[in-house]
Amino acid sequence: EPGEIFLRKGETGKVGKYDVTFHRFDVAAHANTSDSVMSAAALVSVAYGDRKEELAPQLRIINRQVSPTVVPFDDGRSSVMIAGLRPEDGGVSLKFIGESIGTAAAQPATMVLELSRKPLITLFWLGAFVVFLGGGLSMYERRRRRIAAAVNPASEQTSLTPVSQDAA
Repeated sequence: EPGEIFLRKGETGKVGKYDVTFHRFDVAAHANTSDSVMSAAALVSVAYGDRKEELAPQLRIINRQVSPTVVPFDDGRSSVMIAGLRPEDGGVSLKFIGESIGTAAAQPATMVLELSRKPLITLFWLGAFVVFLGGGLSMYERRRRRIAAAVNPASEQTSLTPVSQDAA
């Protein structure tokens, strides 16, 4: 996204006219109670023109609700907030908002559209139809046999009794 950057500890990146350096995390001590407040700040410096500002955007966790704090800089023209933390990489994702940061409207919108032709799909649907038709015919035949057996139980027994050669 425009205005978003991922930096590891000690790395410097550029967002708009700003050179951003991530120094380290500052994690506040917290108690092991369920209503405790935890916070993690990313200590960053932002350089632009001949000025340099030290900023510390935070993520606060209060009762399992995460809320980022937005820190303004450059005389209120821009602001920064933490978009995500990746402790396994030792990095932070920062989101910059402001007039000198590119906006989403400046980037052309993209849409991925897949048009494909599957020539053998007709065989799949034909097979599904044959299986469905076979199941229906099987159920019809079974029902017909049950009705015939209920109407004339003697005919069902004679047709199932094997004929031995000794009787002939």
